[in-house]
Amino acid sequence: MKLHGACILTHNITELVEFYKKLFEQEPEVDGGVDYRFYAAQLIIHKLNDVEAPSTSNAALIYAVENVDDEYRRLVNLGLQAISPPSDKPWGYDPF
Repeated sequence: MKLHGACILTHNITELVEFYKKLFEQEPEVDGGVDYRFYAAQLIIHKLNDVEAPSTSNAALIYAVENVDDEYRRLVNLGLQAISPPSDKPWGYDPF
């Protein structure tokens, strides 16, 4: 089994789409104004209607980059505030 992608459910689609446009440096493909697909990351953002509620209360998305400190500075310089500073973890991970 292989993960094909992720979908984020939101009531505030405009803000979230703008965030990921800056993060991925690309425009999404729009499907009916309720789905915005970022194919470079296999990420879909889906607009919830007023009665739908997210099925989870929290989640984490993990990205692999060549230089985490440079990427963090780039995102901060873009004004993205929902980015946590990089930190070392005991389990380590090297996707490259």
